[in-house]
Amino acid sequence: MEYEYEPRYCFRLVPLQICCKLFVIGDILLHLLICGFFVKLATLEMVFIPFGVAQLMLTLLPTLFYIGIINESDRLMIPMLVARIIMMLIVGTVTILTWIAFALLLFSLIHLESPIKRLSPSTYLGLQTITTTICWIVLILEGSILQAGYKYIKRRMVQRNAEEEFTPFVNGGSSTMKPTAV
Repeated sequence: MEYEYEPRYCFRLVPLQICCKLFVIGDILLHLLICGFFVKLATLEMVFIPFGVAQLMLTLLPTLFYIGIINESDRLMIPMLVARIIMMLIVGTVTILTWIAFALLLFSLIHLESPIKRLSPSTYLGLQTITTTICWIVLILEGSILQAGYKYIKRRMVQRNAEEEFTPFVNGGSSTMKPTAV
């Protein structure tokens, strides 16, 4: 008995697996770009070498997720989802703190200097607050799409495993089920 998998769509336009693959490939390219930037900086200062190595190691998480999508293995997808959740929490905390700092700056309760001379401190902090909010929203959208892709692969694996365990019983080869792991 072959189960018909309903295709899932991202934004009602692109199939979910293709959308997940595009996000993951974009994430891999972004990490490699940042790694290249740190390697270029490391040629001038040795202190940037660990940052380049860390970015190269962070490239492994989306690579594992991509392999998990292709091989339909949910176990390979979990590390990136956990890293995304941690990153969303960190960026969300920074976003809330920048909004608090912006509100305090508007009421002149704190004094900050803008690193860009042409911008006033309130303009600079306002732009920074809006930018971190947009980054947080993008991370939440990307995380929800990757989570939906993970759930889809997980459901397909559970269905396939159930069919594999039930097949000998249906075909008359055996009247017992496979033993289950405890």
